[in-house]
Amino acid sequence: MKNVKLGEISIITKLAGFEHTEYIQKNSSKSQNDNFSIPLFIGRTIRDGQISESDYEWFIPKHISDLLPRSQLKEKCLVMPYVGTVGDIAIFDKPYRCHLGSNVAKITLCDNSIFSEEYIYYYLKSTNGQAQIKKHIQGAIQKNITMEKLRDIEIELTSVER
Repeated sequence: MKNVKLGEISIITKLAGFEHTEYIQKNSSKSQNDNFSIPLFIGRTIRDGQISESDYEWFIPKHISDLLPRSQLKEKCLVMPYVGTVGDIAIFDKPYRCHLGSNVAKITLCDNSIFSEEYIYYYLKSTNGQAQIKKHIQGAIQKNITMEKLRDIEIELTSVER
């Protein structure tokens, strides 16, 4: 059976360091109101493969999120912490917008991908998928995976169609 790399079938991105420093950190609030309405999606928002909406602790104004379209969550995609709880993954498919916070990767499948988000989710949660992730993890105290290594994770190729 042939494998493909996750980076060959998806676009994987994160919040850039300068985006966090220049835009998010300076313009975030712990209270959600009309001015601060876009939740920041952080690592602990993902718990055991599910999105824990009660863990939205920080919010940014919509106009700040609009300045950073690459790191918006507004359509179906996969989200995975790349620091800390590396390997926990969830499908974001909410009727509202969120914005990537620190240490979370967004995995958006290419339009021509033969895979579905559900297939990638279940594969990465499987024993084989977790082994693929673990072989790329680094760090003794704070586990992490680089974007390059995340893109190198191999997915088993099947005849599953979208």
